Amino acid sequence: MESRLTTKGRITLPKELRVHLNLRPGDELHFFIDTHGKAGFVPKPSASRNRKTRQE
Repeated sequence: MESRLTTKGRITLPKELRVHLNLRPGDELHFFIDTHGKAGFVPKPSASRNRKTRQE
């Protein structure tokens, strides 16, 4: 999967990732850099609670 960085520093998460993580507009993400210099992200805990509520 790939995405392009805009001139404003924005990216679009590929649909496959959004579906896999059950992300919705307004969900918050936590970005990090690990000890090996790799960057990543995870949904913030509040987003996880929102997803559970949506599925019920």
